[in-house]
This record gives sequence, structure tokens and C-alpha cells, in this order.
Amino acid sequence: MRRLASALALAALALGASASAGPQPGTCPRDPGLGQLAFLRGGTLHLFDFTTCRERVLVRRGATAVSFSPDARFIAFGGGVVASRGGRVIRAPWVGFWAPRGHLMAATTRGGGVVVGGPGIQPRRLVPDGFGTSSLAWAPDGGALGVVRSSARKPYRHWIWLLHLATGSSQLVAGSFPDTKMPTLVGFSPDGAWILWQSLYDRAISANLDGVPLLAERVAGGAGPLRVVRFLLRPDYLTWCGPRPVIAAGPDRYATHSKRLVVVAPPSGGSVRSRATRRGAGSPRPARRMGASSSRAPDGTGSSGGSASSAARSGGSPSTGASAGG
Repeated sequence: MRRLASALALAALALGASASAGPQPGTCPRDPGLGQLAFLRGGTLHLFDFTTCRERVLVRRGATAVSFSPDARFIAFGGGVVASRGGRVIRAPWVGFWAPRGHLMAATTRGGGVVVGGPGIQPRRLVPDGFGTSSLAWAPDGGALGVVRSSARKPYRHWIWLLHLATGSSQLVAGSFPDTKMPTLVGFSPDGAWILWQSLYDRAISANLDGVPLLAERVAGGAGPLRVVRFLLRPDYLTWCGPRPVIAAGPDRYATHSKRLVVVAPPSGGSVRSRATRRGAGSPRPARRMGASSSRAPDGTGSSGGSASSAARSGGSPSTGASAGG
């Protein structure tokens, strides 16, 4: 927690300082264990090194969301990748979401295909244009991608597939779903046994902003899908505490109104169990098919952010930072 506090304090200081001045002498903790901090200021990508307490500009304009590769060698900034040591900007069709290890990325093409690649890694197309990909999520071991496939014609239907990188094979996990239950992937359980998604009421209506159901299905099949809880379409409303997801659940598009903290236990007999650990005023009680509790708070180490900036930290445990999905 001391390292996180130092990183966040320096992020705030760096964001408030002028581009030329950087942090004032004597304010840097000079701790090599903190690694590096990448942050944005007005579309410019900056990198601060806690070992040397020096700040550098890596990209001068056009940067948006920022995230380190898991090996901390590269930084994605929305539409491009640059080495953390500096150098030329790489713009390629594979620039999208980092795999859990190394510096491999996956992206959806404009035609609905899926391509993987990375700096120094030969690009590879997993499915062709026309496949209808609308959502991606990496499996925890980086060996597969969860993909939502959508039909191109009415009545629209949606499926969840698993694409295996080593063999090139594909596996249907769930579906089909009507357009009123269109899935958007949230991710996998830490052990890779479950895939999670939120079910949109309709891709074009604002009712989705009031929270949509979270569902889960065993990758091996045969469990559901199981409805877990309802929460807002925000990646930072779900984290993991060991094998258990911790969710800021509840309806209403206002960030804290009618919300409760829910910890979900892995299913043991075919049903997901959870219990609200704290309820806000007017919060509905969880459905009776849910129930469990938590003994510790989830670790938020490695991410920070605000309304006008995005930041990511690397170090002993490289983080993808505060970008969407991170």
C-alpha cells in the first residue's frame, strides 16, 4: 500500500506540474521497486521513472487510453504502441488489447475479423473479416480468446466462441442469444474455467446505462448460462479477490445510488452464490439463488485515473493501468 500511495501521489504531482518542470526536487521517493508511471497530459504520453526520478515524453500528440504490456517493455496509448524506453511509434491492425503475458495484442478488424500480433511478433489472423466479431477477452493463460460473434442480418443473433491460438481451432461456448440479450464480454475467472459477460437489453437504447445482468458459463459447458447479478457497464465495477469476483452491484445509472458490494462464490453445485456485504439506501436484496461473503478487500494496486487523465504503472508486477478493460 505504501508503494501504491507513493505512485498515486507522484501521478497527481506530475499531472499538476508543468510539462517542462516535472516533479519538484525532493518529492520523488526514488524507489526502483515502483518501476515506471505512464500518464497522459493533453494528448501527450509521458513516462516517469521512479529509479531516476526523471520524466520523458514518448508521444507528443494523439494519445488517449494508456496501458503497459505485461512485460513492461511497451505502452499502448490508443491506436498505437511505443517502447517504454522510447523510439518510433508503431501503428498496426493488431493494436488493441494486451494478452496476459509478454507483449502480444489482439484486435477486432474493421470487417469483424480478429488479428493478433505485437512488436516483433508476426501478425496472424484468427478469423477472417465477415466473422462478425463485436467483443474480445483474453483467457488468463493467454492461450485463447473469448469472442462474441454477431450475425449480419435480421433477426440478429449472437454467440460466444473460444478461439485457441496454438491450434487455430474454435469452440462454441454459449448462444445463440437474441438482440435483446446481446453479450459483451467482461472476462474470465482467474482459473479460466468460467467466461463472464453482460447481457445488453438492446445495443441502441439507454436502458443499458441503468445496469445490465452479469452472466457466467463454464468454458467446458454444461452449467448455464448462470445469472450472477446486475451492475453498470463499467469495467472498474468488478474486480477479483482470489477466485471470487467482487462487484459494485445494483441498478440506476448514478454511480453510487442503490449500489451494494457483492462477493460471488464459485459454483459448487450448479448455482452461483453471493451475498451483498453492504447495501445502500433503497437497494434491493440479492436474489435467493445467490449467497456468500468475503474476508478481505480486493487489491486495487496498479491503477489510478481521473476525469482528465489516464495512468498506468509498471514495476515488479506490471499493470495495465486505468485504461478501459484494465
